[in-house]
Amino acid sequence: SIYILMVVIFILDVFSYVEIKGENLKRFIHFGVIFALIILVLINFFVFKSKKWNVLVGITSISYIFVISSILYRYDFLQYLFSISSWNTQTILYENKTQSNKRIEFQMQDVGALGYNRRTVKVIYISPWLMITNEIDPIKISKREWKKAHKNVNELNIVY
Repeated sequence: SIYILMVVIFILDVFSYVEIKGENLKRFIHFGVIFALIILVLINFFVFKSKKWNVLVGITSISYIFVISSILYRYDFLQYLFSISSWNTQTILYENKTQSNKRIEFQMQDVGALGYNRRTVKVIYISPWLMITNEIDPIKISKREWKKAHKNVNELNIVY
């Protein structure tokens, strides 16, 4: 059941606007799904010999092929490795006046020697570890719905 939850979160992270917030959790989910599938296929193939387990081997093998092909369809391998890095909030620009879990944030993503990716997004926090994001133009923000916050968070610990 933990593996199924990991796969669901993985699929949401790769194919939708739901993103994993924490760097370590994101890497655990992404690498866990890939390596757990390999381990499940090997265990089911070499340890269990009954017909019931052969069906399970087939299902896990098909799911393994689906996961790998979905990664390669969405990204090339190098781009996928860079996408595993999570987005970090640098500044909370606006907060929603009625709902505390909605914000407009300036976020950055560390891509190693290539520098940083930057974006401004509307964020809805589902939990401290999951968020729904939509890129937004900061010029087109409604002052009725949003109040200016300009809180410096600096999750990447960048020294200015």
